[in-house]
Amino acid sequence: MIKKKILIVDDDNKILSLLRASLMTENFEILTAHTGEECLRDAKTDNPDVIILDITLPGKDGTEVASELKNGEKTKHIPVIFLTGLVDKHEEKEEGSLGKCNYIFAKPFEVKELLAAITKLTSNPKH
Repeated sequence: MIKKKILIVDDDNKILSLLRASLMTENFEILTAHTGEECLRDAKTDNPDVIILDITLPGKDGTEVASELKNGEKTKHIPVIFLTGLVDKHEEKEEGSLGKCNYIFAKPFEVKELLAAITKLTSNPKH
């Protein structure tokens, strides 16, 4: 079975480590980046199945990166999940009017909920 690739983009090494450890146990291949520029580069070369993207990043922020991903010929098909401290649990959203991303999750987050979103996105090729 081919592992699905998840690109996690966050400037906080604790978040990267937590997500890497949690998602590797679910048989995903994990790629990481610390900046928006790294995300854009890695998305084009590694073609991940899902990108988990912090909004607050050094250099280009997550909303800029998501916009560039959605406008890029090689990357427009990649689902994006925002994982951010800029919203709270009541402001989390799924698809619909989000535009640049498929989901928004607040930090701190529930790994189980994030995993459910990733599973939905990786098993539904229309995204």
